[in-house]
Amino acid sequence: MLTTTEGNFTLHDYLNKDEEWTIFFSHPADFTPVCTTEIGLCHKMLPLFKKHNCKMLGLSCDPVDKHADWVTDIMAREQSEGPLGFPMIGDTDRTIVNALGMLDPDCMEGTGVPMPARMLIVLYKTTVRLTMLYPATTGRNFEEVLRVLTSLQMTTGLGLATPVNWTYGGRVVCTPGVSGEVIEERGYTGLNTCELPSGKPYLRMIDCPAEGAKRPE
Repeated sequence: MLTTTEGNFTLHDYLNKDEEWTIFFSHPADFTPVCTTEIGLCHKMLPLFKKHNCKMLGLSCDPVDKHADWVTDIMAREQSEGPLGFPMIGDTDRTIVNALGMLDPDCMEGTGVPMPARMLIVLYKTTVRLTMLYPATTGRNFEEVLRVLTSLQMTTGLGLATPVNWTYGGRVVCTPGVSGEVIEERGYTGLNTCELPSGKPYLRMIDCPAEGAKRPE
């Protein structure tokens, strides 16, 4: 059972509630500068993630009442009113951070105990689709998280993939299992097969499907 700023519930229940996708992320500590900027940005970007059928769930090892006090500072900095747009877990006994390997051995609290790293997990329902692990000293880029989420949602189960440095609207890859007939049936356009020294026609690219044509607004 999770203890959060929005009451107690199980992780399974939360993952299956409302939006099918979830961003679950940890932060080192409340009332710290980098975390304050991250949580504030997440609150501001939440409507955008919700348009992508995605909710958020935060965590630190501080108690829930401390989270509530900290949110006042976050909202003041963001010049925003109302409660934080997503729940924050209070993992005071460190059960979750230990189980998920979220601790940063290079960043210690004043007591000499390792602080949580900046772990981020993207889940589709209860299935992990992506993990990112940043050290406590490096703030995350949530524009990149949105880009990756867009890629996941656009490609999942369709035999598509996004190439290196893909951005919204860029051409995408057809994996070997997608036949020319399937490409035509799905209405994909701009099919091009790269000629390589091996002679193998494995690098095929098409125009970006509508779902990834632009940064969602």
